[in-house]
Amino acid sequence: MYLRFIDEHPNSPMVEQAEKARTAFVHRRLKASAVGGSRHDVMMYISEARQTFTKRGPQKRQEIGLEIAILGRNGLDINDPDGKYTLKALLGKFSGLHLLAIMFTAFRQIDPTMETGADFSAEYQAAIEMQST
Repeated sequence: MYLRFIDEHPNSPMVEQAEKARTAFVHRRLKASAVGGSRHDVMMYISEARQTFTKRGPQKRQEIGLEIAILGRNGLDINDPDGKYTLKALLGKFSGLHLLAIMFTAFRQIDPTMETGADFSAEYQAAIEMQST
């Protein structure tokens, strides 16, 4: 419904509110599907991203995070598990949820107080704990 409104009324002053409401709705659904308060798939994506950023360095981390943020301005389909997105800065095909987890990780490492629109704090902490064992 929100997407339809945004598509049909792109110049409306209500578009920003519709986008915020859509984001909030998607995030509630995302957390509701988590078992025990965290998503193991997201934790694995974050763990993988942390390893990639360690190998590639801070410049590449910023490049990847920014590319995903720009791509995400048009919306990422986080409910489709298929890898339908590609990046210039990172090889492979990624699902929307995978990209969101990578972006969260990049921005968490750049500035832990930065708001990304998704709260994967529990998954991030679990990935850190998993990697330190």
